[in-house]
Amino acid sequence: MRIKARGHHAFRCYTAHLPEGGTLTVDADTTVERVLDQLKVPAVQQVTLLTFVNGRPARLDQVLQEMDDLVFFSPVEGG
Repeated sequence: MRIKARGHHAFRCYTAHLPEGGTLTVDADTTVERVLDQLKVPAVQQVTLLTFVNGRPARLDQVLQEMDDLVFFSPVEGG
């Protein structure tokens, strides 16, 4: 199944390799956590991330659906 994945700010490096639009192919019943693992986001950082699916807050154990839009970023970014 296909989803979109976008990391913002310091996490852009984990999705920079994805094609335009951030499309990623994953197995059915894939969770947010599994996608972050697949993108090689370190587990220690995953627990502090803010994650959203289709613009709504998402938990790491949330199962994704076809063409869901996963966005993740740190809750605080310095300037």
